[in-house]
Amino acid sequence: MKRIAMGVDPGKKGFITFLSEGGEVIEYVPLLEDPNSKYIDFTHLRKIFKEVTADPNKKIHCVIEDVHSIPGSSAQSNFNFGYIVGALEELLKSFEIPFTKVAPKTWQKEMWQGVALKKKLSSTGKTQVNDTKAMSLEAAKRLFPREDFRRTTRATNPDDNKVDSLLMAEYCRRKFL
Repeated sequence: MKRIAMGVDPGKKGFITFLSEGGEVIEYVPLLEDPNSKYIDFTHLRKIFKEVTADPNKKIHCVIEDVHSIPGSSAQSNFNFGYIVGALEELLKSFEIPFTKVAPKTWQKEMWQGVALKKKLSSTGKTQVNDTKAMSLEAAKRLFPREDFRRTTRATNPDDNKVDSLLMAEYCRRKFL
């Protein structure tokens, strides 16, 4: 039986990453398939989930980031974010893909082992806070040195959503496969 780990970084610019039980990347799927659209194409995601679950010899487990409202964001942004998370959970349920919601601090603690603490100035510019994006990127580069973390081949910078979905898939592989 093939076992597949799935990591979901929810959000409008989120990603889904599929990993084999041996830790090889199978596929990255951006939640926003059309970069010109403002909306997630759930029809496209249903198609991907259908393809992934078509083989009865595959066992899939998913880790989805257990996130809450974002302080400082508008009510509309928080509502949209919650809508995306709820819709993703329902898709997982409808395709009978077992999933576990994991708090960011939980998967980050596991994935950041061996990564030096990085700091940045807070949004107020008065205090130092952990630079979670930089720490995740360093962890991903260490664990997956041959992966391209850019959103597209035309992008110049790594995409933190893609990085996080990969690290969550690896967390899923370690803990649930």
